[in-house]
Amino acid sequence: MGTNKLDTCRIEVKKENIKMAKENDDIRDIMDKQKKEQNLGKSSNKNKWLAFYLLAFFALIYVFLR
Repeated sequence: MGTNKLDTCRIEVKKENIKMAKENDDIRDIMDKQKKEQNLGKSSNKNKWLAFYLLAFFALIYVFLR
């Protein structure tokens, strides 16, 4: 009888550990999504500057070749 209670307790602890691990994974997923969203904003800003510099570069080339 004591062994059954001990086994039941171990099973409950395992279930709780699995539940906590899943919650931690969910939290990590949310944090990763937030980081990706922040990085997307930064990269689009970087792309805007790159496009601006390329446009200015081609405008200068056009002026010099004219």
